[in-house]
Amino acid sequence: MSFSSSHQGTYGQEKVISSTKGGIGLGTRMQFDDGRVYYRCLAGGTTLEAGTLIMGKAADASADMDLTVAATGTVGDTTITVDLEAGAVVKDYFADGYIYINDADGEGHTYKILSHPASAGSAELVVTLYPSDPIVEALVKDTSLAGLVANPYSGVIAGNTTRTNPCIGVAATQITNAYYGWLQTWGPCCVLTGAAVGVLGDMAMPGDTSGDGNHAEVHDVVAANQLIGTWANVAAVDTDYGFIFLTIAA
Repeated sequence: MSFSSSHQGTYGQEKVISSTKGGIGLGTRMQFDDGRVYYRCLAGGTTLEAGTLIMGKAADASADMDLTVAATGTVGDTTITVDLEAGAVVKDYFADGYIYINDADGEGHTYKILSHPASAGSAELVVTLYPSDPIVEALVKDTSLAGLVANPYSGVIAGNTTRTNPCIGVAATQITNAYYGWLQTWGPCCVLTGAAVGVLGDMAMPGDTSGDGNHAEVHDVVAANQLIGTWANVAAVDTDYGFIFLTIAA
């Protein structure tokens, strides 16, 4: 079975995990009749617990920006060649992610990555784009600069007070490491609560209290942390699971 990038789900489907992709692409959106929204993810690192906040894995610092474009990119081309830094890259690590031009000719454009080979680092890497997303502004060899970004739903990890990326959802069930599952991003949701508890109507953010990185806490305007929703239905209790109307991604 395969799905389009967004589909109508059935209640309970969000609790199904799988060791294989099963024809459902990372980042596929699933919506229920009651308005709840979920996105397909792949757990990376550890098992993800139900009702906890999940964030994207850390960016690859050796490839996140300022990679020199190593070959002229002509309008209509579906490959971009960049000079990698020392860090090794496994085959298709950035597949279904993005390459963006961060400086000089072609800057400001983002392209969807279809595939790329493995690289030991300190070498040229040819990135193949989706056929429908070719280069639209020419790239200049040794002048244009690019960055590589992995799919945000690939290798997701438990929230932590040391942020590697934004909170991208709440685990809909326990997701075994290296398994595919669903993260809820919108609508009423059961969420683990941290020490800075919220009450009805309070805005919620990822916890910034030590040990509470995968918990929700009341929003701190001084910290200016990410907003993830609003407490609803019942008042929150530390280390218990409260009810939050999520507003991470519709």
